[in-house]
Amino acid sequence: MKVITNRTGLKRTFISKLRKFITQHFSSLSGTLEVVFVSDSTMRRYNRRFAGKGGTTDVLAFDMGKTYVIIISVDTARKNAIYYGEKFEDELVRYVIHGILHLMGFDHKVEHKNDRMRDMEEEKVKIWKTFYYS
Repeated sequence: MKVITNRTGLKRTFISKLRKFITQHFSSLSGTLEVVFVSDSTMRRYNRRFAGKGGTTDVLAFDMGKTYVIIISVDTARKNAIYYGEKFEDELVRYVIHGILHLMGFDHKVEHKNDRMRDMEEEKVKIWKTFYYS
């Protein structure tokens, strides 16, 4: 799997570790994964254009055949990290994991799948924290 990331002022060490983490822990996702970090204003445009919804959102994920695209709102991650008492980088990774799980077929909007998706997300975030801070 190849990971391409649009850098928006994020630390190189973070990007490098994120690539390694995704490659090691989501190897079942074959093809190219592009993670794009954007502002809330850009996310609002994407959300309107691709999801038909007004306002911003934290993450959008698209399966385009052999390419997968995950769009992450850096502004929303920063706000939510403060609100939930998380580190900014961990909140960004939570969104990446959330997007990947959607691409793998998980859907938190389906009641019986919500708990499983949330559990997997939490498990992967814990693994990320061990990986990133060690």
